[in-house]
Amino acid sequence: MNLNLELITDKGSNSSERVEWVLNYKKISFKWTKYPDSPGEDYRKINPLLRVPSLLVDGKPVSESMAMIELLEEHRLLPSVFPKSLWERAKVREICEIVNATIHPIQSSKVAGFFIPGITKTEICPYRARWIGENLKLLEPLLFRKSQFAYGSAFSAADVFVAPIFRKGIELGLNIDNFLAYKNHLKRCYSIEEIRQACPFDLKSMIG
Repeated sequence: MNLNLELITDKGSNSSERVEWVLNYKKISFKWTKYPDSPGEDYRKINPLLRVPSLLVDGKPVSESMAMIELLEEHRLLPSVFPKSLWERAKVREICEIVNATIHPIQSSKVAGFFIPGITKTEICPYRARWIGENLKLLEPLLFRKSQFAYGSAFSAADVFVAPIFRKGIELGLNIDNFLAYKNHLKRCYSIEEIRQACPFDLKSMIG
């Protein structure tokens, strides 16, 4: 069964990159639509929090990247982004949720703006980078145990959560050479043609 899919997103959104990566990796056709510059009530009907990404599935909206990725996995099982065993799927989801629920939200410039009214996006960048860097160090013991992939010995949803948040950290000022395991992770992803073609951002410009 084919689905009519439209991904509403914006360049630089690492939560959107997760979904785009899975769509590309599974070779699922979709329409890429830019997030409106001034989202209004029409967009609120699609995404009540006025955020990206949003996925229209046969015209019906889904928000939150994890929900989208699991929908895509159920829609097209192969190539899978979740392991076969119950335990390993849970561990992949654990990594995804650490990024999704702990690292990503706090580094958001919108969160900073809520708690520190008047702070500029430029002023908050060092704090965002520090938050990402310190938490990536805390996450690292769960990663890269069997290979340079985030979990296990194969590409999975864990990779599509870990790589974009690291990309965001680099964008905000993290020194890539202080995160060698993550740098090697990007190189490993980039070394495989199917993954490189699926990647929604330019890994080569990040890792040389």
